[in-house]
Amino acid sequence: MSTRIYIILEERINTVVESIDISIINKFKEIEEKLGRSEISIVEALKQMKELKGEYAKKIKIDEQHI
Repeated sequence: MSTRIYIILEERINTVVESIDISIINKFKEIEEKLGRSEISIVEALKQMKELKGEYAKKIKIDEQHI
């Protein structure tokens, strides 16, 4: 079985991913390490979202139901 990480668009945050704090990225990395190898690297997904900077890069949240 594989662990799926869901990146959810979260409307109550108005900050674009480009201004994301390093501590948040570190937290995602920590979660990723606890989960082991996942289908989607959280950090890689954040980098991709940062590059998009469009509607998909508006907000992020991990759906904790799937962790």
